[in-house]
Amino acid sequence: HLIRQKRYVPDIALRAALRTASGNDYQYARNYDGPGYFFDATVAKSFALGALKQHDLRVALSGGFLCWQTNNARQNDAIMFGLMVKWTYKRLMLEQTLRGYSGWEHSTTRDKDLAHDRPVVLKTRAAYRFGKWEALASYQYGMRDYPFHQMQLGVAYHINILKKETIKDKNTLWKRISREP
Repeated sequence: HLIRQKRYVPDIALRAALRTASGNDYQYARNYDGPGYFFDATVAKSFALGALKQHDLRVALSGGFLCWQTNNARQNDAIMFGLMVKWTYKRLMLEQTLRGYSGWEHSTTRDKDLAHDRPVVLKTRAAYRFGKWEALASYQYGMRDYPFHQMQLGVAYHINILKKETIKDKNTLWKRISREP
């Protein structure tokens, strides 16, 4: 997290990730099951709506670079992109996301019909939270190069295992660690 949101400043975050191979032969490296890595950046901003500020609208935009090994011992590179709009009212949340990536293999003459490296999905999600529980429903529509559609209905229980520390807590911890032999 590079910058935290302020009144006129959006949240800005960077990520870098590595992915290891899922098999020991090239035949298992189909699609994005092979080794790879990506870098991306996200810019997001929340807006309080209404006089009582019970409504919240969050907009996020992301972009990045994705690279992975294909099943023919070559490397495929892609531009990643995403857009999210989320509306929250008290315990209710509605979210719409559009995300995907566009690789270069789709435009080569070799294995063109096997590339399938330009998936784009549109996902709608609704959730209602009560305490630590959440009832949710979502539908994902494969728009391009991803022929699958997915529907989810469920109940989730939230466990906060990564309790956020305040700067005061971090400073106290650092002082304690630095005094220990």
